[in-house]
Formats: sequence, structure tokens, C-alpha cells
Amino acid sequence: MSYSLLLVASLPPPIAGQSVATVILRRYLRATGVEHRIVDLSREFYTRNPWLGRARRAAEVVGLAPRVLAAARELEATPAIFYLQLGQSTAAMVRDLPLLALARVRGWPIVLHVHGGGFRDAFDRAPRSVQAAVRRCLRFAARVIVLSPSLAGMFDGLVAPDKIVSVANGTPIEVEDRARELPVTRSDSTQLTVLFLSNMIDTKGYTVVLEAAALARDHGLGHRFVLAGSATEWSSVDPAAFIRDRGLDNTEFVGPVAGENKLALLEAADVFVLPTCYPTEGQPIAVLEAMQFGLPIVTTRAGGIADVVREPDNGIVIPPRSPEAVLDAIERLAADPKLRNAIAIRNRDHALANYSSEAHGRAMADVFAKVAAEH
Repeated sequence: MSYSLLLVASLPPPIAGQSVATVILRRYLRATGVEHRIVDLSREFYTRNPWLGRARRAAEVVGLAPRVLAAARELEATPAIFYLQLGQSTAAMVRDLPLLALARVRGWPIVLHVHGGGFRDAFDRAPRSVQAAVRRCLRFAARVIVLSPSLAGMFDGLVAPDKIVSVANGTPIEVEDRARELPVTRSDSTQLTVLFLSNMIDTKGYTVVLEAAALARDHGLGHRFVLAGSATEWSSVDPAAFIRDRGLDNTEFVGPVAGENKLALLEAADVFVLPTCYPTEGQPIAVLEAMQFGLPIVTTRAGGIADVVREPDNGIVIPPRSPEAVLDAIERLAADPKLRNAIAIRNRDHALANYSSEAHGRAMADVFAKVAAEH
């Protein structure tokens, strides 16, 4: 079935799960020869002047529809499937509504993709007028893609169950290639290198990891903590200043990493920690990357993580906001090298089979092919 794709999606920067997924999808589409065009949703609106930020966002919203129409004119194959990474805030819904109306008027089959677990909360908080408009638009969606089965409930009463499909995230191919080169099992040392890899957002848990590192130092434990990621407007604590002020010689903040630097950190780590309570958490790609490298995962049940990390098969699930729980999980893994090696084998095999870029691309292409056949 021949079809083309009009992608309205985020590209890097910033480096985030949604933009990484777009890169993976586009690489697969190019490799399989599917005609597509993209309208990039990524824009930086943060300024010290909130009114200027709102003005920039308004201008962006006004300009999106003409950009979409211009991209559509370049497509040849039909049907042109309209793919939109759906927003998870009132402002994003207001941005998306005109685009969905445009797609409906033009007769494009609509595929929506929610890269997170916060859509329903955002919908419930939105004004009733926005809720009513979103309900109408969702009725016309051919498919709504969520990241894992447990997140399908976000659309209860909004989308027919047979139109909701779960497609797991994939990992960048360079991560998979490096992971395959490494031995599956790791060191039997009881002094572990603990890696946190995410943007420095409070609800992602970076401050919890810093506090856990301080506890480890205070208890005379030999674990080493490495935090990697970008500081953001949601960073309440400067990681470098915290480390300096507390004299944490067991902790290093390396800032944002990519490419070889990121791969080297994953290769050197023994445990991956993400104590997240991020409100819109979905299926963090960093967790999947760590699994590719055979790392045990210490994390919470936020978003769709519970569909990925199951204790004791591939990690330890902890409550959020608890440095003590983080350190206890690390100590449990340090005391049981056999468990760490068993987890390493399971995580590597499971991630390569289910969370590769190839697996993600195939699953997405299957959704598009079915929608094209129906239209």
C-alpha cells in the first residue's frame, strides 16, 4: 500500500524522548523509502519576560498551519497520513486543535502519538471549551499511539479502544551497536558506579540522587555517582554547586552528553538510577538505553515505566523522593553480583528484541500501513 506521511513532530534540540523518537522514525522511513515531510514543533519559548514568551508562542501557533500546508504540497503519494505528536498541556492542546481541524477538512487520515503519560491530567485541567474541542477532534483520529499498555487509560471515554495502539520507544542505533560489542556481564565489585542520565529537572529526581550520594559518603560507602544532563529552567539546585558545597568527592556532574561521551558513561556504569516523579513521564529512552547495556535499573512506577521495569527481573522499583530508598537499592545490588549479572543478561536480550530502533520503526510502519489501507 503506497502512502506518504506528513509529520508534525519535534526534532532535536532539545534532546528529549519525543525528539529522539522522531529521529529514529525518520531514519527508518528513509531506509524503507516512505515519502514524508516534517514540520518541526521544537521551539524555545522560555524568556525572562513571560509576555515575550507568550507572544513568541502565539506567533508560532499562527505560523504552523501555513507550514503544514506547504509541506503537504510537496507530497506525491496518497493517502497523505497526518501524524501529530499530541501535546500534554492546555497551551499545547490549543496549538494542536487548529492543525487537527485542518487535517479533518483536508481529509487526511489522522494518527496521534502521545510521548508521555500526562495527557489525561492535562485534559481534565483544561477549560471546558478546550475539552469539548479536543473530544470532537479525537473522534476523527484513525489511531492514537501510546508508549505502553498501561498508558492507554489516558483516553478512556475519549477514543474507542480499538483505535488505541501501544508502540514502545526505540533506542538510537549507535547505542545498540555499542551495546552489542560489550560483554554482557559486568564486574563483581561491591563498589558500584551509579549513573543518572536525564535533564536536570527536579521531578526527574536528580536532587534525590545527589542526596543519596551524600548519604553514601556519610556512611563510608565506596560507590561513585555520575550525573549527566542539561540544566534547565526547572533546575532548583545547581548540581556542580551542590557537589562543591557538600564536598562530595564521590560524585561528578558532567553536564549534557551525546555521542561517544554518552556511550562511554553507559559502558562504565554498573547501575542506572532514575527516581522520577515527572508529571508527564512516559517511557524514558534513557532507561531503555541503560537496558541495552545490561544495567540494572533503579526507578519508580511513574508513567509507563512499570511496563518496562519489573522487580526483581530487571531492576528495583522504589518510591519517589527518597534518597534512602535509592541508596538501599544500590546496596542490595552491590551485595548480590549474581543478581546483577542475571539482570544484565535479561535486560540486554529484552531491550535488543523489543526496544531497538528497528523494532520501533517496524511497529510504527505497521500502524501507518493499516491506516493507509483503511483509507
